[in-house]
Amino acid sequence: MGEPFVAEHGDYQVKYRMLGPLRIDFCGQSAVPSAPKLRMLLTLLLFNANRPIATPVLLKELWGENPPASAMNTLQTYVFQLRKWLADSCGSTPDEVGRDLLVTDVDGYALRVRRGELDVHLFEEQALEGSRTLAAGEHAAAASLLRVALELWRGPIVTDFQPERGIQAHITRLEERHLYVLEQRIEADLNLNLHQELVSELASLVVEHRLHETLHAKLMIALHRSGRTSGALDVFRRLREEMVDQLGIEPSFRLQALHRAILSGTRLLDWAPGRGGVRSVLDLIAASG
Repeated sequence: MGEPFVAEHGDYQVKYRMLGPLRIDFCGQSAVPSAPKLRMLLTLLLFNANRPIATPVLLKELWGENPPASAMNTLQTYVFQLRKWLADSCGSTPDEVGRDLLVTDVDGYALRVRRGELDVHLFEEQALEGSRTLAAGEHAAAASLLRVALELWRGPIVTDFQPERGIQAHITRLEERHLYVLEQRIEADLNLNLHQELVSELASLVVEHRLHETLHAKLMIALHRSGRTSGALDVFRRLREEMVDQLGIEPSFRLQALHRAILSGTRLLDWAPGRGGVRSVLDLIAASG
């Protein structure tokens, strides 16, 4: 899929990379604004790409609940500086950037991003197609599509400024989305009987996500199918202890049904996946439990 988010803007190319530390590529050269407030403003605009952000929202995100009296003038200065930075980076002029890229809207400002320029958009498109393919039972194609989506991530989304509520909400949503897409890719690989290859990855993930039942269920299945039933039972025991100790609750009925199925040695767990794959197996186990 090489260079999937290159797009033309006149005579230059731009890539906006947010899935990791913020990075903007112009014609192969990486740059970010040097001033923290400009980076913060650019991050806000990118998280809301192609949607205008009202001025009061920008003021609140940049200065909190009590912006200074000079905040409006300062915001206008930041917008001018950001337009100049974009213009200098891409070989354009601030007026052209203000007309075509970072535009003034009746309610505030908006950053226009074309299809293929922003890695967040590409991730969502690729992940959606992978989800649809997985639901259709095309496990190999789904695994490939979901891997491409996940490869767009360069690490955790990090900022060198304290994000306000709006930015933090976007970061949290994307991190949850990333984890869900990772779960789906693991689901597709389990459906392809790659259980032995998945054990180490899942073992690391459950350490990172100590109360995540779905990841624990997938690890239990991968271990059981790899001939390591005692390890699968131990995964359930550790999770149960953690949940009771931290939350005061037992694992879900679905996970308890999986635990009983492993104890009983049911052949359902070895069932070759059809259209529904492992999810259908777990549904059958829960229904019969």
